[in-house]
Amino acid sequence: MINKLLAFTVLFLFIAIGCGDKKDEPAETTAEVHQFDSTDLKLEKIDDENGIYDLEYKFEKGDKFTYRFSSITNNEQAISTDTTLVTKLQQTISYIIDMDVNEIDENGVADIVIKIKSIKIDADVNGQKYYVKTDVAPDSSQKLQYAEHYAITESPFIVRVDKKGNLIEFSRIDRIVNKFLELREIADSVTADEKGMLRNSFTQSAIKPLTQQIFRVLPTEPVAKDSSWSIPQQPITLMVYQVQYENIYKVSEFEKLGDDRIAVLSAGVKSKITGDDKATESGVTYNFTKPKTIADGKIYFNIDKGVIQKSKTTTNINFSFSMEAMSPQGLQKGLRQDKNVNTNILELL
Repeated sequence: MINKLLAFTVLFLFIAIGCGDKKDEPAETTAEVHQFDSTDLKLEKIDDENGIYDLEYKFEKGDKFTYRFSSITNNEQAISTDTTLVTKLQQTISYIIDMDVNEIDENGVADIVIKIKSIKIDADVNGQKYYVKTDVAPDSSQKLQYAEHYAITESPFIVRVDKKGNLIEFSRIDRIVNKFLELREIADSVTADEKGMLRNSFTQSAIKPLTQQIFRVLPTEPVAKDSSWSIPQQPITLMVYQVQYENIYKVSEFEKLGDDRIAVLSAGVKSKITGDDKATESGVTYNFTKPKTIADGKIYFNIDKGVIQKSKTTTNINFSFSMEAMSPQGLQKGLRQDKNVNTNILELL
């Protein structure tokens, strides 16, 4: 059962990506709060545009921030055999995220309490529409179908992060797991080991990727215009391929937002894909085409406040594979083609 739960959790959190003291019900967020702004920031020229700046997050105990993170997905999948079946997904998920700097140690590492106040999901799958807002009490079907999203809403967790954006530790994830199991109505049938696996799944597949949008790793050395750096990422598996990639950043320019200096960073990805293009399983032969990936974006880092002011990044992934298998009717052939475009927008409110 736990493997099915883990697979469901990871899939749903990325397609859609505890116990505590009794508290008052949170106020429902308005539709306007969830409405993202995809336009560039309107900035002004800075006097010292050729200056050298040290980019780092500036934490002060008691600081509070609110972000809106929106993920806009457009996927199209076509499976062709004797006929062609096309599935189209259009989906927007937005998160309202509160942050509270709780403690800072002697090395400048901050303990930050992160609370997701609300998640809004708008989706259309081949004309069938789905709508959920997690600060509204769910009905019985929503409670099961969107348990992951309701579990992380109003369930504060803690992240330890240094001044350069390195995520050191996550804690208080158990309350999210407990809430998820209660929503799924299986709290009494899961072992401690299975809870540990779920805790790791939530951390690595949902909470960490979300937090990495707020804290991108910054360069250790001061930067000037046209400075660039790269951050290696953990390899991932995509079908039969191993994908090694690194995030690439470059300082495009320095500008101003009001009185604050802004470093405008261009963002991209460099990847290396390895693996056998052919595989056979259960009598079916698969021939894969290596995925084609394009990624770019823009990040506005507020130098004076020491936070990301806004970011917008887009990833485009296309892949396909053919299938062949013998049947009583002879050789059967099929083709699957996937086109995936995902845009992530982070905004400091």
